[in-house]
Amino acid sequence: MKTKFFFIVIVLSYSCAFAKDCEGELSDQWSDCVGTINSWYGTYIGEFKNGMKHGKGTIHYYNGDKFVGEFEDGEKNGKGKFTYSSGETSSGMWEDDLFIGNNEQ
Repeated sequence: MKTKFFFIVIVLSYSCAFAKDCEGELSDQWSDCVGTINSWYGTYIGEFKNGMKHGKGTIHYYNGDKFVGEFEDGEKNGKGKFTYSSGETSSGMWEDDLFIGNNEQ
């Protein structure tokens, strides 16, 4: 399990290393770039498209939870790992911000 998490971190780092930084103060205009945005629930660091979280990214929630994974049109979609502040995790597939199941075969 730690190996998969490490792999996700490496892939995120690699993909972000070759993306351009988001420019400007209006995040709703960011596209095809990597940036950081703070909101009422936490901080998102990752890729943007058309002003929304899209691609690989990480959300650090203010309550100590964390999500690392894929986003589409501003929502968790694809593979990802949610780590609760208690240490418990939900790792697998996400669709429209909802955990839909473990992708372990």
